[in-house]
Amino acid sequence: MKIIVIIAITALCTDLYAVHYKFNYDEAGNRDGRIVFDLNGKEAAPLAKILDHEIRVFPNPAIDKLNIQIGTLREQESATIELFDVHGNSIYKHITSTGELSLGIAAEANGFYVLRITIENEVVEYKIVKQE
Repeated sequence: MKIIVIIAITALCTDLYAVHYKFNYDEAGNRDGRIVFDLNGKEAAPLAKILDHEIRVFPNPAIDKLNIQIGTLREQESATIELFDVHGNSIYKHITSTGELSLGIAAEANGFYVLRITIENEVVEYKIVKQE
């Protein structure tokens, strides 16, 4: 079940063009999509194609391992999995073509991390909480 939250954010650019965003969240509270609307309510940009891959990241918060499942990784496709600390330092990078990965994080400090998954130049990021 997907949770959809509509947040009206007005972003003023240098040319005074305003847009509104609609964010989609998965069950763990991770933002997994964004739609941009112009002031007339017309969609300005589609959701990323990567969302078609049925990505699951669990558990979150995590204690000792983080599981990543990419349900529809097609033949000849690969996914790059990267984990970053709060300072933007890459602490883990792996390329997989199997669609399933278990990442050991027991040695990492408690706190927030960013998990970046890249498939065919499309990127999605998840906020990860590491706790004991």
